[in-house]
Amino acid sequence: MIRNRLYNQIREVLEKNPGFIKSDFQIETPSTQKTVLFITYKYNSKFQFEFQIPESAGEDGEYTFNGKISPGIVAVSEVFSVKGEAALLAGINMWVNCVWEELSTQPFLKSAKRIEERIDTVCTEFSSTDTKYFTSEEANSLKVHLDKLEKDLQIEIEEEIKDKKEAWQRIGTLSVEMGRLKTTLSSLTRPSWLNSFSRTTYDLIG
Repeated sequence: MIRNRLYNQIREVLEKNPGFIKSDFQIETPSTQKTVLFITYKYNSKFQFEFQIPESAGEDGEYTFNGKISPGIVAVSEVFSVKGEAALLAGINMWVNCVWEELSTQPFLKSAKRIEERIDTVCTEFSSTDTKYFTSEEANSLKVHLDKLEKDLQIEIEEEIKDKKEAWQRIGTLSVEMGRLKTTLSSLTRPSWLNSFSRTTYDLIG
Protein backbone atom coordinates (compact mmCIF):
# COMPACT_ATOMS: atom_id res chain seq x y z
CA MET A 1 0.00 0.00 0.00
CA ILE A 2 1.09 3.58 -0.59
CA ARG A 3 0.80 6.39 1.93
CA ASN A 4 -2.18 8.74 1.83
CA ARG A 5 0.11 11.63 0.94
CA LEU A 6 1.16 10.07 -2.37
CA TYR A 7 -2.35 8.75 -2.99
CA ASN A 8 -3.78 12.27 -2.67
CA GLN A 9 -1.08 13.68 -4.95
CA ILE A 10 -2.00 11.11 -7.59
CA ARG A 11 -5.68 12.08 -7.29
CA GLU A 12 -4.79 15.72 -7.84
CA VAL A 13 -2.75 14.90 -10.96
CA LEU A 14 -5.64 12.91 -12.43
CA GLU A 15 -7.80 16.02 -12.78
CA LYS A 16 -5.17 18.41 -14.09
CA ASN A 17 -6.47 17.70 -17.58
CA PRO A 18 -9.75 19.71 -17.79
CA GLY A 19 -11.38 16.86 -19.70
CA PHE A 20 -11.44 14.64 -16.62
CA ILE A 21 -12.52 14.60 -13.00
CA LYS A 22 -11.02 12.42 -10.28
CA SER A 23 -13.98 10.04 -10.29
CA ASP A 24 -13.24 9.13 -13.94
CA PHE A 25 -10.39 6.96 -12.64
CA GLN A 26 -10.17 4.05 -10.25
CA ILE A 27 -7.08 3.57 -8.08
CA GLU A 28 -6.61 0.17 -6.53
CA THR A 29 -4.16 -2.37 -5.23
CA PRO A 30 -5.69 -5.84 -5.84
CA SER A 31 -5.49 -8.29 -2.96
CA THR A 32 -3.63 -10.70 -5.25
CA GLN A 33 -1.04 -8.04 -6.21
CA LYS A 34 -0.51 -5.96 -3.10
CA THR A 35 2.79 -4.56 -4.35
CA VAL A 36 1.28 -3.14 -7.56
CA LEU A 37 -0.91 -0.05 -7.87
CA PHE A 38 -3.32 0.23 -10.79
CA ILE A 39 -4.91 3.44 -12.10
CA THR A 40 -7.69 2.63 -14.56
CA TYR A 41 -9.94 4.85 -16.66
CA LYS A 42 -13.40 3.69 -15.56
CA TYR A 43 -15.04 3.83 -18.96
CA ASN A 44 -12.39 1.90 -20.85
CA SER A 45 -10.38 -0.59 -18.78
CA LYS A 46 -7.67 -0.94 -21.44
CA PHE A 47 -6.46 2.55 -20.46
CA GLN A 48 -4.32 1.77 -17.44
CA PHE A 49 -1.28 3.00 -15.54
CA GLU A 50 0.37 0.48 -13.24
CA PHE A 51 3.54 0.51 -11.21
CA GLN A 52 5.40 -1.57 -8.66
CA ILE A 53 5.38 -0.10 -5.17
CA PRO A 54 9.07 -0.03 -4.14
CA GLU A 55 10.01 -1.58 -0.81
CA SER A 56 12.94 0.72 -0.16
CA ALA A 57 14.82 3.72 -1.51
CA GLY A 58 18.14 3.56 -3.30
CA GLU A 59 21.44 4.74 -1.89
CA ASP A 60 20.62 8.26 -3.04
CA GLY A 61 17.42 8.25 -1.01
CA GLU A 62 15.17 8.16 -4.09
CA TYR A 63 12.58 5.49 -4.87
CA THR A 64 12.55 3.84 -8.29
CA PHE A 65 9.15 3.11 -9.83
CA ASN A 66 8.84 0.48 -12.56
CA GLY A 67 5.62 -0.09 -14.42
CA LYS A 68 3.56 -0.19 -17.59
CA ILE A 69 1.15 2.24 -19.24
CA SER A 70 -1.51 2.01 -21.91
CA PRO A 71 -1.67 4.07 -24.00
CA GLY A 72 1.96 5.12 -24.16
CA ILE A 73 3.57 8.09 -25.85
CA VAL A 74 4.26 6.14 -29.05
CA ALA A 75 3.05 2.57 -28.60
CA VAL A 76 -0.30 1.20 -27.42
CA SER A 77 1.48 -0.18 -24.36
CA GLU A 78 4.87 0.83 -22.94
CA VAL A 79 7.01 -0.02 -19.91
CA PHE A 80 8.78 2.64 -17.87
CA SER A 81 11.20 3.16 -15.02
CA VAL A 82 11.45 6.52 -13.23
CA LYS A 83 13.31 7.70 -10.14
CA GLY A 84 11.55 9.84 -7.54
CA GLU A 85 7.95 10.66 -6.72
CA ALA A 86 8.02 13.85 -8.81
CA ALA A 87 8.96 11.86 -11.91
CA LEU A 88 6.22 9.32 -11.13
CA LEU A 89 3.58 12.05 -10.87
CA ALA A 90 4.85 13.64 -14.08
CA GLY A 91 4.52 10.24 -15.75
CA ILE A 92 0.92 9.89 -14.55
CA ASN A 93 0.12 13.36 -15.87
CA MET A 94 1.64 12.42 -19.24
CA TRP A 95 -0.42 9.21 -19.32
CA VAL A 96 -3.66 11.10 -18.55
CA ASN A 97 -2.93 13.37 -21.51
CA CYS A 98 -2.30 10.30 -23.70
CA VAL A 99 -5.68 8.90 -22.62
CA TRP A 100 -7.32 12.19 -23.57
CA GLU A 101 -5.63 12.11 -26.98
CA GLU A 102 -6.95 8.59 -27.55
CA LEU A 103 -10.47 9.59 -26.56
CA SER A 104 -10.23 12.63 -28.81
CA THR A 105 -9.94 10.35 -31.86
CA GLN A 106 -13.12 8.47 -31.00
CA PRO A 107 -16.27 9.49 -32.87
CA PHE A 108 -18.47 10.13 -29.85
CA LEU A 109 -16.19 12.50 -27.96
CA LYS A 110 -18.47 15.50 -28.44
CA SER A 111 -21.40 13.88 -26.68
CA ALA A 112 -19.68 11.26 -24.53
CA LYS A 113 -19.47 13.32 -21.35
CA ARG A 114 -23.04 14.53 -21.69
CA ILE A 115 -24.31 11.00 -22.29
CA GLU A 116 -22.24 9.63 -19.40
CA GLU A 117 -23.98 12.15 -17.14
CA ARG A 118 -27.37 10.96 -18.38
CA ILE A 119 -26.39 7.33 -17.75
CA ASP A 120 -25.37 8.20 -14.19
CA THR A 121 -28.61 10.14 -13.68
CA VAL A 122 -30.74 7.18 -14.78
CA CYS A 123 -28.81 4.77 -12.57
CA THR A 124 -29.16 7.09 -9.57
CA GLU A 125 -32.84 7.85 -10.15
CA PHE A 126 -33.90 4.22 -10.57
CA SER A 127 -31.57 2.46 -8.13
CA SER A 128 -34.13 2.41 -5.31
CA THR A 129 -34.04 -0.81 -3.29
CA ASP A 130 -37.69 -0.57 -2.25
CA THR A 131 -38.72 -3.04 -4.94
CA LYS A 132 -36.74 -5.85 -6.54
CA TYR A 133 -38.22 -5.20 -9.99
CA PHE A 134 -39.23 -2.00 -11.77
CA THR A 135 -42.84 -0.90 -11.42
CA SER A 136 -44.91 -0.41 -14.59
CA GLU A 137 -44.58 3.34 -14.19
CA GLU A 138 -40.79 3.11 -13.86
CA ALA A 139 -40.54 0.79 -16.87
CA ASN A 140 -42.51 3.22 -19.01
CA SER A 141 -40.34 6.12 -17.85
CA LEU A 142 -37.19 4.17 -18.68
CA LYS A 143 -38.50 3.40 -22.15
CA VAL A 144 -38.86 7.15 -22.72
CA HIS A 145 -35.23 7.62 -21.55
CA LEU A 146 -34.08 4.87 -23.91
CA ASP A 147 -35.97 6.31 -26.89
CA LYS A 148 -34.42 9.74 -26.31
CA LEU A 149 -30.94 8.26 -25.85
CA GLU A 150 -31.28 6.16 -29.02
CA LYS A 151 -32.37 9.21 -31.01
CA ASP A 152 -29.48 11.33 -29.72
CA LEU A 153 -26.92 8.60 -30.43
CA GLN A 154 -28.28 8.04 -33.92
CA ILE A 155 -27.92 11.75 -34.70
CA GLU A 156 -24.37 11.67 -33.33
CA ILE A 157 -23.50 8.65 -35.48
CA GLU A 158 -24.86 10.28 -38.63
CA GLU A 159 -22.94 13.50 -37.96
CA GLU A 160 -19.64 11.99 -36.88
CA ILE A 161 -19.19 8.88 -39.03
CA LYS A 162 -18.67 9.73 -42.69
CA ASP A 163 -18.49 6.11 -43.88
CA LYS A 164 -22.16 5.34 -44.59
CA LYS A 165 -21.69 1.58 -44.26
CA GLU A 166 -20.06 1.91 -40.84
CA ALA A 167 -22.73 4.41 -39.75
CA TRP A 168 -25.48 2.03 -40.86
CA GLN A 169 -23.87 -0.84 -38.92
CA ARG A 170 -23.55 1.31 -35.80
CA ILE A 171 -27.17 2.42 -36.01
CA GLY A 172 -28.25 -1.20 -36.45
CA THR A 173 -26.30 -2.27 -33.36
CA LEU A 174 -27.74 0.67 -31.44
CA SER A 175 -31.30 -0.30 -32.36
CA VAL A 176 -30.77 -3.93 -31.38
CA GLU A 177 -29.21 -3.07 -28.01
CA MET A 178 -31.88 -0.50 -27.11
CA GLY A 179 -34.57 -3.00 -28.06
CA ARG A 180 -32.98 -5.63 -25.83
CA LEU A 181 -32.86 -3.21 -22.91
CA LYS A 182 -36.56 -2.39 -23.33
CA THR A 183 -37.48 -6.07 -23.55
CA THR A 184 -35.64 -7.01 -20.37
CA LEU A 185 -37.15 -4.21 -18.25
CA SER A 186 -39.80 -6.56 -16.86
CA SER A 187 -37.68 -9.70 -16.56
CA LEU A 188 -34.42 -8.55 -14.98
CA THR A 189 -34.10 -7.38 -11.40
CA ARG A 190 -33.50 -3.68 -10.86
CA PRO A 191 -29.72 -3.95 -10.18
CA SER A 192 -29.18 -6.45 -13.00
CA TRP A 193 -30.94 -4.25 -15.55
CA LEU A 194 -29.14 -1.09 -14.43
CA ASN A 195 -25.82 -2.91 -14.69
CA SER A 196 -26.74 -4.09 -18.20
CA PHE A 197 -27.91 -0.59 -19.16
CA SER A 198 -24.72 1.04 -17.91
CA ARG A 199 -22.40 -1.50 -19.56
CA THR A 200 -24.29 -1.44 -22.88
CA THR A 201 -24.51 2.34 -23.19
CA TYR A 202 -20.86 2.88 -22.25
CA ASP A 203 -19.89 0.33 -24.91
CA LEU A 204 -21.99 2.20 -27.47
CA ILE A 205 -20.23 5.52 -26.87
CA GLY A 206 -16.77 3.93 -26.44
